[in-house]
This record gives sequence, structure tokens and C-alpha cells, in this order.
Amino acid sequence: MVQKAGKEQDKQNRSSNLNLIGEINDALQLENDTDQYHFYFLNGYVSRIKNDERIYYAACMSDNCRRKVVEDAHGYRCEHCNKTFMSYRPTYMITAKVSDFTDSIYVNFAREHGAALMGKQESFSLIFVV
Repeated sequence: MVQKAGKEQDKQNRSSNLNLIGEINDALQLENDTDQYHFYFLNGYVSRIKNDERIYYAACMSDNCRRKVVEDAHGYRCEHCNKTFMSYRPTYMITAKVSDFTDSIYVNFAREHGAALMGKQESFSLIFVV
């Protein structure tokens, strides 16, 4: 019986962590700490992708680097790690409008989250910072 009550409480805690976008926008307007990060969990849909020009940039193939590379005569050169590669890793930087039935909010999706949004990964869970 204790385990069942514990599971019900856990389910209730998870559902109470879910925020509506209207609630998030209201909370952000009340906050006066614009330099702080805020974490929210929401259930919504992407209603618009805002990027006008480029949705990704050419990045270094090194796992520890991921900086922008420059194309030269020998391939793609990373000036940070001082290496040249024959190809580059597309690294997504997407600004998208996420909506629910209460409101909408713009969210930045970088790297793995951007790739997941574009369908370049099999599964993902998005946690974003507003």
C-alpha cells in the first residue's frame, strides 16, 4: 500500500511540474532577474521556426570543440583546435515559437536539441532555459 501511495504522489509531482506557457510568461514578467536562468517543463508544439537565414553552422568534428570552422583549400579548418577536416558537423541553432492553448513563447534550440527538433535524432527530451 505504501508503494502505491508513493507512485501516486510521484505521478502527481510530475504533473504539477508541467507549466502552461501563459503561466511561464506571467512568471517571467514578474521576475526582475533577467540575467538568471529559469527552467520550465511544458507540453506544447512548435508553431513557427524563426530563423530567416541560417538554421545551422558548420562546426568542428572534434567532440570536445564544436566551434565554427572555416572552409579553405584543404577542407574545413578549425582555428580553435588547429585541425583540418574533410567535412564538418552541422550544428543547429534554431529559434522557434512554442505554443499551447494559453499562449506562445520563443525558445532557442541549440546543438542536440536543434538536431532533435529537425528530426536528425531518433528520440529526445527537450529541457530548455528561458
